[in-house]
Amino acid sequence: MVEETTNDTTTAVETGDADRSMTESSPTEQEQQPPVEDEEQSLSEDEEQPPSKDEERQHQQDQTPSNDEEQQDQLEEQQEQPPTAQDNESKTVPPKEAATLIHPALKRRRMILLSTMCCLIVLIVAAILALYFTSDDDSEATGIARLFSPRNVEPPSEMPTSMPSETPSNSPSATPSEVPSDLPSQSPSDMPSDQPSQTPTEQPSFMPTDVFFDPHPVPENRPRGYFNYDPNDNNFGPRAWGRVDTSDSFMKEFGPNGWGPYRGWASDSITQNRCSSRSENQQSPRNLEETLVCDAHHEIRSWCGQYPLTASEIEARILPHKLSLYMNRRPCGNVEQNSCNENMPPMVDYPRYSSSLSSYADMMTYDIKVPSEHELEGEVFDAEIQMMTVHPADARLASIGIVVRAQADGYNQPFQDILDAFQRTYDANAMACAVALQRQRTLEDVTMDSLAANTTAADSDPSTQRRNLRWQDGDTTDNRNDATAKFVRQLPRPYTGFDPFAEPLWPSMFFYRYDGTLTEPPCTGITWFVMQRPMIISLTQLAQIRRLLFTHRDSNCRFTSVHNADQSVARPVFRGNGQTDIQGCLEGTFESDVAKGRLPANRCRA
Repeated sequence: MVEETTNDTTTAVETGDADRSMTESSPTEQEQQPPVEDEEQSLSEDEEQPPSKDEERQHQQDQTPSNDEEQQDQLEEQQEQPPTAQDNESKTVPPKEAATLIHPALKRRRMILLSTMCCLIVLIVAAILALYFTSDDDSEATGIARLFSPRNVEPPSEMPTSMPSETPSNSPSATPSEVPSDLPSQSPSDMPSDQPSQTPTEQPSFMPTDVFFDPHPVPENRPRGYFNYDPNDNNFGPRAWGRVDTSDSFMKEFGPNGWGPYRGWASDSITQNRCSSRSENQQSPRNLEETLVCDAHHEIRSWCGQYPLTASEIEARILPHKLSLYMNRRPCGNVEQNSCNENMPPMVDYPRYSSSLSSYADMMTYDIKVPSEHELEGEVFDAEIQMMTVHPADARLASIGIVVRAQADGYNQPFQDILDAFQRTYDANAMACAVALQRQRTLEDVTMDSLAANTTAADSDPSTQRRNLRWQDGDTTDNRNDATAKFVRQLPRPYTGFDPFAEPLWPSMFFYRYDGTLTEPPCTGITWFVMQRPMIISLTQLAQIRRLLFTHRDSNCRFTSVHNADQSVARPVFRGNGQTDIQGCLEGTFESDVAKGRLPANRCRA
């Protein structure tokens, strides 16, 4: 075995020397060797072809160490000795053995490179997806997500789609649809429609329809003392009231040329026009806020009249600017005579109102105006009640103001009785107008059907609790075409006496007090007591007030109202300087008569 190994080694050395000598001695043969590229190509081909079984077996045999110890020692000595240049030059690796050694390294590098590239691709895709889905819902996509969004997006179409969406949009469209929807909306629209609906609603509306009443033009044949509430009318509007002729105003009753028990109670100056006077700074109405401490020591005490509301002593007048109950006057002005204290109107005892003869003042008128003229700490109300009084012994005028608020559940039965009195006047004048038109054969403008519809529209409303109209023409038929039939109304429940101070009509015993003027020409000086709390009525009753006042025709079929486009017959609030004379007789300033142990002041004593 040793000899064979030595021989093999000697043979290999000799073979290497022979090869080296051949290489050095024959350059021509070296030039004829294949180029390096071909060698590399052959190497790659060898790498691609796996070695055969015989070659692997031969390779294992070559690499298997010998069992002989001497041969191992020689090999170790050769390994410890540094190789010489001649040895390095003499070492050559066969192509098949080189392919066997290089193949695992290349494969390992190739696997590392592929795995690195896969990891980088996965990381890049994850980053792109993260940036794409992290944009806000309420804003446009940002960052890389914006790069993926389409750039050339077509604008929305001007015309709607042919089919509606299954779910409604959150906000209404700017323009109405051309075709109405099959189902009505669940809630009414904020603005009323321009045209009425073709079919009536199944249920009555919760509130009456707010009807607009057109202002009437200035008549050609104006009565003396004509004025209106049009702020743009420089001839007859509120700014021109100082030029109104007031020589025949209702205040003339108290002058030397007046009439009734109060004739001569005041001088001729009672009719002088003071609407443009600013010297005393006392014009009314005002915005009422407390500026002075109240000096009143008791509440306003009252005494109801000695006749019912339906008696002839009370006349319900529909004037151009207000609804007015005109009270009868006592027989004479001398309160010391018993005969002068019979058949008296309602009376009022004001605090700080002293007289050696009587502390009560007679009520002259009970007026209704829309909207309110006075404001309570800047608030405007739907209407206002004004009760003007005059003291029979002292030359004093005073007026009580009660602001009115309308609400859906505010039906007021005593106030409805007052409205019924004006409704009777309205109906009587409508009938007289119809008769006059029939006689003149000019029924083109006003017919009985229009009058009947105008007068019975409120009667059909059950919330007003008003009785239906009846016709009495000798039989039970409803002959509405007969203009000569008597047009009568059932009377409301009787009163023992008209009590304008009943609890539903008298909301509070506290008030504001100041010295001002009448709120219509001639703007005479007067003391105002405006109650602190509003009186409550229903919305239907407020609508009836407007209809009675704004659509009234006299017996000659002439419209009488002087309201403006704001549906108002209220004088604008006077906001002068230095209004510091308003006493606030509010809660806590004095005790009620009941707390003092007296009988209730506000009760009818007829």
